[in-house]
Amino acid sequence: MTRIPEVGQLKPGYHADFIVLDQDILAITPETIDQITVEETYMGGQLVYKK
Repeated sequence: MTRIPEVGQLKPGYHADFIVLDQDILAITPETIDQITVEETYMGGQLVYKK
């Protein structure tokens, strides 16, 4: 398996692309997934979108 360097962990020196959701996607029913909204988006560890 080939890995992309400095990806896959949230720690200094690694890329940090992630989203913050308004609900815990693992704690809801599959039928309500479409009701989840993105609150924040981070790219390279920097906030690029905030609802």
